[in-house]
Amino acid sequence: MGFASGLKSLFRREAKSASLIDPSPELLEIFGAIPSITGEGVGPATAMRVPAVACAVGLIAETVGTLPIKLFRHGTKEALPDHPAYRLMHGEANDWTSAEALRIALTADALLHDKGGFALVLRNAA
Repeated sequence: MGFASGLKSLFRREAKSASLIDPSPELLEIFGAIPSITGEGVGPATAMRVPAVACAVGLIAETVGTLPIKLFRHGTKEALPDHPAYRLMHGEANDWTSAEALRIALTADALLHDKGGFALVLRNAA
């Protein structure tokens, strides 16, 4: 093998296919996933099937849901009862969800997902 062909083979792209059914360690590293010892994936749904996890998440989320919430102006201790988010935190998030239930759901989501809790706010014209 000559120098030029050896150099070409050094920089040649190798086409590899990867499967998400049986991912390689390199593929897991790209997505920041850590394989479990058994090889089974563990996510929020499967973690909540473990009684200890379900109890811990429920206890923390329900405790946070019952705590009093106050909204303050940034950098001060001035309360903001006229802020649009005040109704979400003290009254009802919508016709079927109380503010406490919203806080419980957001806290549980934050505990189970590394991106935190998520709530979609849809405003109507009324």
